[in-house]
Amino acid sequence: MEPPMLADPPNRVHLPQRMRDLKRLVGEIHRRSLWQVLGIYLVGAWVAYEVIQSLTEGLALPGWLPGFAVVLFIIGLPIVLATAFVQHGLPGGAADPTLLPGRDEVAGERQVGPGLRRLLTWRNAITGGVAAFALWGVIAAGWVVLGRSLTGGAGPVEAAAPDKSVAVLPFESLSADEENLYFARGVHEDILTYLSRVRDLRVISRSSVMGYAGQPINLVDVARELGVAHIVEGSVRREGNRVRVSAQLIDARTDEHLWADNFDRDLADVFAIQTAIAQEIVAALEANLTPDEERRLAKQPTDDIDAYDLYVRARETISGSGLALSKDEAAEELLEQAVAIDPEFARAWALLAKVRGDVYWFAADRSPERLAAIKAATDRAFALEPDLPEARLALGTYYYRGFYDYERALEQLELAHDALPNSADVLYFMGLTLRRLGRWDESVAAFEEATLLDPGNVGTRAELINTARDARDYEMAWEASDRAYGRDPDNSVFAAHRAMLYLYHKGAVDSARATLARVAPVDEQFYARARWLAALWGRDYDGALEVLEQYGHQFDWLTPGAADWLAGETLVAAGAEARARDRLSRARATLEAETQKPYADNYVWPHVVLGRVYGWLGEGEKALESCRRAASILPESKDKVHGVGASSWCALTRALVGERDAALAEIERLLQTPAGFTRAELALEPTWDFFRDDPRFQALIRSVE
Repeated sequence: MEPPMLADPPNRVHLPQRMRDLKRLVGEIHRRSLWQVLGIYLVGAWVAYEVIQSLTEGLALPGWLPGFAVVLFIIGLPIVLATAFVQHGLPGGAADPTLLPGRDEVAGERQVGPGLRRLLTWRNAITGGVAAFALWGVIAAGWVVLGRSLTGGAGPVEAAAPDKSVAVLPFESLSADEENLYFARGVHEDILTYLSRVRDLRVISRSSVMGYAGQPINLVDVARELGVAHIVEGSVRREGNRVRVSAQLIDARTDEHLWADNFDRDLADVFAIQTAIAQEIVAALEANLTPDEERRLAKQPTDDIDAYDLYVRARETISGSGLALSKDEAAEELLEQAVAIDPEFARAWALLAKVRGDVYWFAADRSPERLAAIKAATDRAFALEPDLPEARLALGTYYYRGFYDYERALEQLELAHDALPNSADVLYFMGLTLRRLGRWDESVAAFEEATLLDPGNVGTRAELINTARDARDYEMAWEASDRAYGRDPDNSVFAAHRAMLYLYHKGAVDSARATLARVAPVDEQFYARARWLAALWGRDYDGALEVLEQYGHQFDWLTPGAADWLAGETLVAAGAEARARDRLSRARATLEAETQKPYADNYVWPHVVLGRVYGWLGEGEKALESCRRAASILPESKDKVHGVGASSWCALTRALVGERDAALAEIERLLQTPAGFTRAELALEPTWDFFRDDPRFQALIRSVE
């Protein structure tokens, strides 16, 4: 006897029934034109997103606003599809089921109640879309109006002002002789220098306060822009052998005058006046002084007013943002005169060492003699004042620039920071050094602290953006860019770094170009590089060549011959082979001469660039030898920024000369390495076009999110 057949459970559906229901559901989707609605919605959302991106860029809005728009688009998608599902299934609709055979209730109109039909109408969907766009607009407008008004036009508030924070505004020169403006600025800077030694204070750096010189100001606005609670104002009158200095300390939160005094003394007593003012400010703010700080506050830098005048003029010459070798060379001459007058002037020797280092680093003179002159000035400063923090800063930059010795550089910079806790310059160089050591989080933190002490410094903010981008901390990079842009949306350097963020992070060539188009051109290396990259990645080869012709000296800063090399690679991409060979041959001659100079034994870039040139010219063994030489000078283990950069450039060289397996292995590794390749770079840069026929190369690009 056969066993009785078991009945199916009441909630069980046979597989054929499931398949029929699925088939009917797919049919309903086709019948109700949902694919067309989805396509229209996605195209419309993409157009709206491009408009929002342009508005965000043009108004310097926060980087999270486009993401907020994406959230609104995602929320709207199911609403639009549900509306289409209902409305296209109603009698008389685009897919009226009464007119089509095979109507089924799997997803039919009988399951849609009258209330839902009244709710899910196209009129309501369009109204909701307009409301969502209006909501985004209200938030954006609120940011423009309230976000900037709350910060005095300076973008987002970066930090609350501590009670013991102060900005010393430039002292007004009341002297009849315009030449004495230097003297007034010297008094101002030395008061700042004294205060910067007090750890219990936050003191804003000189470069951020100099913009207020001679300008009508509102103290509340200035304090808010600089992130401080207190402001010091003053004036200086120098007549003959007499000097009169007046100063006052104001609580910007209450407009209360906490302290004021006048000092009328002999010119020789100017240093005692500066010390007295600094001490009065420290006392009024109830800041704690250590014994070492008290000793440093009381120390007089020089006994010679003429040497002091020259020192002040040198500081004034190199002040401000931007790099100019003419400034460094002029300052070097003034400082050499100062130490000739007073050979015991330790601070002048320390500043002379730093200025000589600038000339060395920025390619004007990389000779061994120049390096020896830097060390001689540093040694002299230490011999006069063994614990002089400015000398430690000079020695740290000497190790950094002359020898890639970042461990010893950081050791000196940390000692300088202990004695100059409010020095944004020291923090800036610490940030540079820490990132070379691969200590990315600490580097970003150092740059962030430097921006608090020197909020108006363009270079520090630019390096914060640059470092966060290289560390692949794109959230921080965009945040730092938003803050910089909010303070100064017309700044070409900020625009350049923002454009490179668009390129390297998002591969957004049009956004990069639009960003650069909104600012005035400036003869500056990052701006020049951003202009060239945006043109090159957009395959505007004529535009890229034009940038190289106009700003070639900004590319040759890396090494002489770099502009010709880049022009040659651009011409290769453009298919102009004969012109490319001419420029590459010219670059080869220049670079071969550079690699024979003594400085090249300790400088990586002439070798790296020459390797690329050899690769394009088909000289494979020479190309690989140049890369081996570069790796011996600056391995990645020694430098996590330029060492990685050299490896990246040599990866392309290896691919050029046929070592594809080695190149692919390097690319895969460097895609995961800070300061290495990005997906956008490999996908868009036409220099890699010769390698795009390799499916493994394409797979590597696709493997990166």
